[in-house]
Amino acid sequence: MYELSDKDGWVKVEVSLNDYKDQIIQLRLFSHHALLPYILIDNIRIDNLNGSGIETTVDSSTKIYGSTGKIIVTGANGQTLSIFTPDGRLISTQKVTETDCHLTTIPGIYIVKVGQFATKVVVK
Repeated sequence: MYELSDKDGWVKVEVSLNDYKDQIIQLRLFSHHALLPYILIDNIRIDNLNGSGIETTVDSSTKIYGSTGKIIVTGANGQTLSIFTPDGRLISTQKVTETDCHLTTIPGIYIVKVGQFATKVVVK
């Protein structure tokens, strides 16, 4: 971290994890201090900067993720797409007719089903 900023105090640091795409990673934080035996850490976030949720891969070509005000499904052309509330109520069902499907919705948590695969999606 000391190589990422030359400022003292609270500093925003962004680190790309693109080199680890499609791999399982573990986050480890440690500190070596000469004077104090602790480190202060605040507001750690691992985020998909292209969206606002965790991207879920249905198969090698289909992806589902939440973004600001919408659910995005890519690569599901020709498949049936269903959106549910977390308690299982059906909101909508439609046949995907394009490669990139952007569905406008209010912020919240949804269950999105494409074909036989279902995943939880967060819309901010």
